[in-house]
Amino acid sequence: MNPKIIFPIITLTVLLGGSACAAMSTLDYGTHEISITIQPGQEATFLIPLEVGDHLRVDLIVTDGGPVDFYLTNLTAYNVYRASVAGTLNFPSLYYVADYSRENGDFIHYSYDSYVANELVVLIDNTGNTQNGAAPLGPVSITGTIVVEQNVWTPVNITITLIVVVLIIAFMVGFWFRKKKP
Repeated sequence: MNPKIIFPIITLTVLLGGSACAAMSTLDYGTHEISITIQPGQEATFLIPLEVGDHLRVDLIVTDGGPVDFYLTNLTAYNVYRASVAGTLNFPSLYYVADYSRENGDFIHYSYDSYVANELVVLIDNTGNTQNGAAPLGPVSITGTIVVEQNVWTPVNITITLIVVVLIIAFMVGFWFRKKKP
C-alpha cells in the first residue's frame, strides 16, 4: 500500500482510538476518590491533562479479586494500544512509564512530577490484552485516590509576584525618602 495513504489512516485511527473506551474519565485538579469494580475483559481509564510542574499522586489498592495491571501512559500511546486491541492497527504492546506502572499487582503507589505538558492516562487493566499483564480471574474491586496538584509557579504567577514585590519595594523606598527629608 502507498505510504501516502497509510500515514493518514494510522493518524486517524490513533486520533479516533480514544472513542473505543467509553469508561475514560477526565480528572481535573484536586483529590479524586476512586472506588470501582472492573469486570473481566474490561478496563478503567482516567485521562489527566498536566501542565509543566504539575504533580500527580496515585494510591490505588485491589480490595477484592485480582491481580490487575496498573499503567501510566500518555494519550497517544493509549490510543495506539486501543486501536491495536480493536484490530485496526498491528502494534503488539502498550508503551507505558515503567517506574509508574505495575503488572500483575494488587496495589500501586507513586508520585509523578510533570516536566512537560502532556495528557496522561492512568489505566487499570483487567483484560489480559497486554503482553506480560495479569490474566483476568474475575471482577476486581479497587479503591484509593488520584490527586492532581497544579503548579502554582507558572510564568504568569511569577511575573505577577515580581511586579507586586517591586511595587512594595518602590513604595517602601519612596516612604523612607519622604520621611528623611527635613
